[in-house]
Amino acid sequence: MGAEDFGLFGRTEDKIPICMFWLGTVDPDQVKESQRSRKIIAALHSSQFLPVPEPTFKTGVTAMTAALLDLLSNPP
Repeated sequence: MGAEDFGLFGRTEDKIPICMFWLGTVDPDQVKESQRSRKIIAALHSSQFLPVPEPTFKTGVTAMTAALLDLLSNPP
């Protein structure tokens, strides 16, 4: 995609804070091979995009839980 419109949600009259959370989903060996061969890895929204499910979900849930617990224990 050439652009992401998520940022527009935070520019409303209500000024509601937003956050975009980026999470790596590609097999590290595929990243190394891509760096070696200069072959481009399929990105999100591509029909060729193939995330590695288990470590992606584990990492995402762990990171988001830690962020939420931190936010709840340290309110602004």
